[in-house]
Amino acid sequence: MLHRGLTAPLLQEILLREVPPARALGITVERCDARALVLRAPLELNRNLTGTAFGGSLASLAMLAGWGFCWSALDRHGLSGTVVIQRAELQFLRPVDGELVARCSAPPDTELETFLYALERRARARLALEVTLGDGERTGARFTGTYVATVPRDAQ
Repeated sequence: MLHRGLTAPLLQEILLREVPPARALGITVERCDARALVLRAPLELNRNLTGTAFGGSLASLAMLAGWGFCWSALDRHGLSGTVVIQRAELQFLRPVDGELVARCSAPPDTELETFLYALERRARARLALEVTLGDGERTGARFTGTYVATVPRDAQ
């Protein structure tokens, strides 16, 4: 599913159509470019009994932000493939009591270049990404995930 020039509205459409939990979380894609991917979700759909963000919603939002960044990086480089999460770690720092915001910033250029080179050479590569979660002003959690991408050998 290659969408060269993947934009925030197009990624949002894909997430809402293909990933049912994204619909349940009420996700919107605010930004999708080479430097960052930013997702938002309303607190009302993702709150726990204390009125703050449900940890499972934060975890899901973080994983989708990393997945979306990795998938959009493939798209920007003319590659079509599969992206799955291999490892995830989430550290909760403080309650999130406003709109949920997940920001996945681009890794250092050398890491992204190594990832893309491995995909081109071996049709499989890993990329570690970090996502910050919060209410847009304060960080409530930090997520680190390792994603594995594969591309068909004939698509390279």
